Amino acid sequence: MFFQKIPVLSLLAVAGPLVAAWPKPPMHAHILQRQVEVQDEYDYVIIGGGTSGLTVDTVLVIEIGQYHNASGMHPSRMFDITSEPNPELNGRSFAVGIGRAVGGSSIVNGQVMQRGTKPEYDAWQELGGPDSDWDWDGLLPYFRKGITLSPPDEDVAAEFNVSYNPEYWGTETPIYAAFGNGRPAEVTSMSLSLIVGAKVNQILFDDELAATGVQFISVNETAPEPRVVRARREVILAAGTIHTPQVLQLSGIGPSAALEDIGIDVKVDLPGVGSNFQDHSYIPWIGYQWGRPPGGAPGNGMVGSPNLLAQVGLPVLSPDNYESLTARYEEQDPLSHLPESYTPEQVEGYRQQQAVYARLLRAPDTTVNSMMMTGPGGSIQNLHPLSRGIVSLNPEDPEGEVTVDYRAATNELDLEVMAENILFMRRYMQAEAFQPYSPREILPGASVSTREQLVNWVKGQIIPSVYHPVGTAAKVPREQGGVVDEQLLVYGTSRLSIIDASIMPTLVGATTQMTVYAVAEKAADLIKARTFD
Repeated sequence: MFFQKIPVLSLLAVAGPLVAAWPKPPMHAHILQRQVEVQDEYDYVIIGGGTSGLTVDTVLVIEIGQYHNASGMHPSRMFDITSEPNPELNGRSFAVGIGRAVGGSSIVNGQVMQRGTKPEYDAWQELGGPDSDWDWDGLLPYFRKGITLSPPDEDVAAEFNVSYNPEYWGTETPIYAAFGNGRPAEVTSMSLSLIVGAKVNQILFDDELAATGVQFISVNETAPEPRVVRARREVILAAGTIHTPQVLQLSGIGPSAALEDIGIDVKVDLPGVGSNFQDHSYIPWIGYQWGRPPGGAPGNGMVGSPNLLAQVGLPVLSPDNYESLTARYEEQDPLSHLPESYTPEQVEGYRQQQAVYARLLRAPDTTVNSMMMTGPGGSIQNLHPLSRGIVSLNPEDPEGEVTVDYRAATNELDLEVMAENILFMRRYMQAEAFQPYSPREILPGASVSTREQLVNWVKGQIIPSVYHPVGTAAKVPREQGGVVDEQLLVYGTSRLSIIDASIMPTLVGATTQMTVYAVAEKAADLIKARTFD
């Protein structure tokens, strides 16, 4: 009976969308502001109150951001981080857009929830090894658990040809039931404490490298002393793709050479911590004008009609060139574009990704690219960039903000794929159905015509982040540069797990929030099983 009563939920799979969409008083948790309010010991200590997290028995969540009764992008709800200059993108630097608040990036996102395609999640299983169950079938129950579908009206669905498969969607989840007051029925008011404005600077271990607790410091107080809190069962790291590597490295887990250079004692040499960094990239605007707007509606600007979203595979995007692009990718030596710091194990891990990606690039039903059309033009996205970046400690201030290096377009094929996007847009706008409206390209313009000119143009236009960072603590075998195993436990340690987007070995062709919810829901079951079985 005890097992039945333990509430195991993705905490901010519940709190995240509630905070973002229906700001309400924080009835689902005790919100703490000062270190003195924190108990000395909890069953679980969760580092990060972002989009992932969970509630099991007594829990302390430590979140550097604050609780906000509003949503949307605002400096008060976001980290202030600027990336390293990107030589392949004309030396430009970029804002690193991640949420700094209870709810994490879910509180500042665009309110879009998507899943990737089946082959993309099946690739995770392949990269994880023969015993992995992190595939479409292994995640679908958690996608269903994480959201309830409100079906469209039958008449409306028929009129606009709206179709959906009800088997892929949940019907009775805590999230849907929680909209009334922001608190699922299973979560008692005494089970969850959340301290805001607090930053973890070290995970504590015993002599056997079992995690025993954390050290944190409050940013709400003047000259506070570091505070230690113990975890009776497990420390759960959910600081997100950008900051999970920082917490690990400050705790002595990461690439040994880099840690030794900074003066951090190495507990576990895991070169993959902070590597394998990926994000969707995009060009904000490919511009067209209507000579005669459809229906007489205003249509020359970014808010003109019609509006649509198309997500397509590379064979659709580039029917004449997708095979040659993919073949060139298969033949690449990863060392030609990966960071110099990569070990042979990490290079082998990328070779495994290379084989998987080649198959995805050839698949017509895998979303490799996205077009968001607002009138006679729109934004284009590369949903499966081939380049890999790094998140690392700042040697001058390891506990300050991390160093984020997107390394976008270090694999030159990423530039060519973006050029193919523009060519696809040109073919699309030349379709017979559009000709009565006389579309005219204004950006990049007819003068940018050769492939070389297109590649040079996109270098100055690409932004390497759609605020979907993943991969810096990847769930792949340790001998291939992995950081966590199939149970999401950090290699070389015990009682330390990671449950955020950093564990994703590769991006999916969709916004990442729904996948993070599924990861957290599955992680909750894994933790419950090893704790109570």
